[in-house]
Amino acid sequence: MMQILNKNTSKILTIYLILAFSYLQIFCLTSDNRYCLYASEQSTTCTERLDQAEEYYYDGEFDRAIEVVNQCLLKESLPRNEQIRSYTILARTYLAKEDTIHTNENIQLILKLDPSYQPTIEQETPTYVNLVAEIQKEQEQLATTETSAGISSWLLIGGGGLAALAIIAIATSGGSNEKGDQNTPLPKPPDFPE
Repeated sequence: MMQILNKNTSKILTIYLILAFSYLQIFCLTSDNRYCLYASEQSTTCTERLDQAEEYYYDGEFDRAIEVVNQCLLKESLPRNEQIRSYTILARTYLAKEDTIHTNENIQLILKLDPSYQPTIEQETPTYVNLVAEIQKEQEQLATTETSAGISSWLLIGGGGLAALAIIAIATSGGSNEKGDQNTPLPKPPDFPE
């Protein structure tokens, strides 16, 4: 009796799952698709979306390009080359919108992923190429400053440690001689040769 009940329950559950899936598919096809993920949307890769974003960029539809790229960037497993491409599209788009803050942020993200990133005049506008070079130079100067600041702070700490050791050595040596608290004069320095 229990086996018959389990078989029937299993069949009923399967039928309910099929009906629920079918209902969701019909709902997604008839709705505005905002909350639906179905096969055709899942097959759209991030590469295809970035191609579409570039088309939006070249058509002057900057806000749509930004929206598509940002959707792509929300994927957790986005490969490094697609991340770089995404930030490049965003940087170019924000540059076209004359939004220097977001342009610089995206170029910095590109350089963080690929410090040797070098756009060419054939691929990008001269303004973009010059901006990337300028940001790279700023980052190099900042890294050099941080490195030298780090070294000088370690030298300062080391020098302070040596000074502290010298004070401790003088203090522990007694500072007085065997005769008590009498001060002993220092010897005269030698005469300079003529």
